[in-house]
Amino acid sequence: MNTQPSRLRASTCGLLALVLLLSVLLPVAATAAPAASPCAPGAAYDQACDVDHDGDVDVMDIQLAAGHFNQSGNFNPSDNNHDHLGQTWTGSNTPLTISGTFNSWPDAYSPLVLINPGGYGVWVYEAGNAGVTVDEAGTHAMQVLSAGLDGVHVVSAGDDGINIETAGDDGFVVEEAGDVGVFVGSAGDDGVSVQSASNNGVRVASAGSAGVRVQQADGAGVYVNSAGGDGIFVCATGSNSGCNATVLNNGVEIGNAEDHGVRVNSAGRDGVRVNSAGDDGVFVASADGAGVYVAEADLSGVYANTIDANDEWGLYTPDKISGSNVTLSSLTVIAQVAGEQALSTGDVVAAVGVTEPLPDSIVPLALVRLADATTANGIVGVVEGRMALTAQPQHGDEEDAKPVMELRSAEGPAQPGDYVALTVLGVAQVKVQEGAAIQPGQRLTASDIAGRARALRTETLNGMIVSEGAPVIGTALAAPEPDKDTIPVFVTLR
Repeated sequence: MNTQPSRLRASTCGLLALVLLLSVLLPVAATAAPAASPCAPGAAYDQACDVDHDGDVDVMDIQLAAGHFNQSGNFNPSDNNHDHLGQTWTGSNTPLTISGTFNSWPDAYSPLVLINPGGYGVWVYEAGNAGVTVDEAGTHAMQVLSAGLDGVHVVSAGDDGINIETAGDDGFVVEEAGDVGVFVGSAGDDGVSVQSASNNGVRVASAGSAGVRVQQADGAGVYVNSAGGDGIFVCATGSNSGCNATVLNNGVEIGNAEDHGVRVNSAGRDGVRVNSAGDDGVFVASADGAGVYVAEADLSGVYANTIDANDEWGLYTPDKISGSNVTLSSLTVIAQVAGEQALSTGDVVAAVGVTEPLPDSIVPLALVRLADATTANGIVGVVEGRMALTAQPQHGDEEDAKPVMELRSAEGPAQPGDYVALTVLGVAQVKVQEGAAIQPGQRLTASDIAGRARALRTETLNGMIVSEGAPVIGTALAAPEPDKDTIPVFVTLR
């Protein structure tokens, strides 16, 4: 006797009974408590209910789930037997949080591990605020061990391109990058901002192109508020022990910055340090304010370690440099105008006293006025131009912070009480007496006309040319030209 139909009927009846039982239990569970996980009741296909992952929810899915009926255990909402590729997660105030202790090298050293040989490690397509924010890090706030192209690439940021609040070691580290170590295309505020770092603010060990490149920043290109070591350090082969990296192009390049190209507020050691550069260590094409400005440094404000065999410049500027202990083609000092007459470019001046130092300085200033034959012994230089003392706000500090007082070149004559820059050594344009017969190579002294120079008088005595014993301003480099009252003079006061 064939019993197969009866077995089929029994199996079918058992299955129908199981379906009826589950259909009763599911609504009761749904009524008793709202669904807290996927596979909630509904008419549409829900992939969370698709147990065998075959694209439909049918009897087989119910059978697979029924095999674990009346079992219990710890609920884990995730497993490693699926992926979420192609999905888009949306929501508000429901962030993805990964919490735990991950300190087993190399398998579980980070809560998030990305492996993508063909593209980006992390790509932030759009962010209304910071693209990447690191509040606090025990060692490196951000670290890139190796990148085929840019270590970190920020196309555009409304505020800071990269902002690191606090780092126990380096703020930002790029060990090796095929192109730019850190690249910021455009930033509404600072390109790279490091508030505090126990070691380096930004460190790029090796970069195929620029170590740090900021294309455009409305604030600071690179801003380091405080660093225990170097604010910005660019290493080159053989520059110091343990440093085996190479920068093939620019160490630090700022394309365009509305404010500071590179700003270091405070550094315990070097503000900006470049051990060796095949081209420019630090290059500033154009700056409305200071190209390189160092308010205070415990060691070097700007330090050039080597000048190559081609006798290039350790520090070069086609414009003026203000400061002390500087040897250049001309040496300039600051003085204040005394007397009742204004001073202008080319005037020969004599010292008549001393006055208070500039703000934030301890060096007294000379009081000067136009020199003439009666004050020739007190000649101290030639007026290069007027200097204006202006207040500059401290960007990035508190609103009520005291502004910094700076001297800047200004147009027009310097009135009594104004400041002037004096050339005391080097080439300067010097006013000469009208109609004076001066030849290149002749030494000059003060004339009877205040502020102007004339040639030293000479006599021939027993075949020797004897010059008068008047103080010398310098040596004429050219003869006077019609309709011009100045000539170039190599100023050597004696």
